[in-house]
Amino acid sequence: MRHRLCYTKPIMKLILFKNTIESQEFFSFELARAFRDFGHQVFFYDCARQEESFAELCQFIELGNTAAFAFNFNGMINDDYLLRDKDPVFWNLTGIPYVNMIVDHPFYYHEQFAHIPGNYAQIEIDRKHVSYMRRFFPDIDADHFVELGGTDFWQYTKRAFEPIPVSKRKYDIVFTGHYTDPMSYEKYISHLEKSVQDFYFQLYYALQEENDRTLEDLAEERLRRDFGDAVDDEYLKVFYQNAIFLDLMIRHYYRGKAVAALADAGFQVDIFGTGFENVPCRHPENMVIHGRVNSRKCLEVISNGKISLNVMPWFKEGGHDRVFNSMLNGAICLSDPSLTLKEHFTDGKDILFYDLGHLQELPDICREILSNPDHMEQISANAYENARKNHSWAARAKEILQIIESRM
Repeated sequence: MRHRLCYTKPIMKLILFKNTIESQEFFSFELARAFRDFGHQVFFYDCARQEESFAELCQFIELGNTAAFAFNFNGMINDDYLLRDKDPVFWNLTGIPYVNMIVDHPFYYHEQFAHIPGNYAQIEIDRKHVSYMRRFFPDIDADHFVELGGTDFWQYTKRAFEPIPVSKRKYDIVFTGHYTDPMSYEKYISHLEKSVQDFYFQLYYALQEENDRTLEDLAEERLRRDFGDAVDDEYLKVFYQNAIFLDLMIRHYYRGKAVAALADAGFQVDIFGTGFENVPCRHPENMVIHGRVNSRKCLEVISNGKISLNVMPWFKEGGHDRVFNSMLNGAICLSDPSLTLKEHFTDGKDILFYDLGHLQELPDICREILSNPDHMEQISANAYENARKNHSWAARAKEILQIIESRM
């Protein structure tokens, strides 16, 4: 029997969104479960059934006691009932607070920032993203930092907790995610002058060398060096918006490099995702590619994995759900660090860190932990307890509710 979480605030009506990006929908379902446990009412607006869902939404809302929560502008893009062109008429007419959690870098959404509703708050999952918004979009209420959360597979499926000892699990190393050849993004700049293309590629290679830095910090440094006083904030905003492909290139570059480092050292890496047949690798036979799976299946395979490999998506001061999912499902999370991950966890106690600049050390890290089952069990237990208390979606729901309440 599930117990209602302790909550003393008045009951609210909360609007969430489904039939969106699969992972975002999964996060929304997890938050809805926590919101309901707090006693709130939740309505899911169906983005694939706009007409019927809009009629149901109008019956659900109670002005003054209703708020919307979304990921990446769900309910604010391509909707025939909530919007007029890009104008958020429904949200402006009702005054319903719209709280939006951006799960990518903000430079993906410059266009959307021009069309936000009046009662709007934005949550960032990296502290660097908060700083970015303060600098380039200071009129937007985006001074909120909440990391993504994790999900315990056994609780999610409502099955009795049946932990598999880490040393007895099926997969030595699992990776959940997709890969795209970084050079496939070259098409986005092929129309530009060669000197401009060269600048972008120089920046890409510089990120490989200075992999502890953000794209925006390194880009600004290089732009000011080459173009001086012409580089003001408006210039930078345009540049960042046009450099999104670099963010994708560098994250996929390191995904491929990390997996290849292990496969080439003789480790079998079970990959639940697509595209890894295109990774440059001397021993591709050690990459067992299972193909695309949904969020639920990712949790299931992690719960049967000894080591869950993570490569951060260039978040230098934030976490990632893959880290917390690994811990909540008993796998040893092996990840490159961020500032916040170092604040939350201790290398060798509840996580294993590796350095993007020294991927040749990855095999030794894996070899050592796989040969020490007692240490594996200790890390697994420590990580589970930490993540259960602090990094589940239920924990994130408390933080999100405080932000929602501030807009009511």
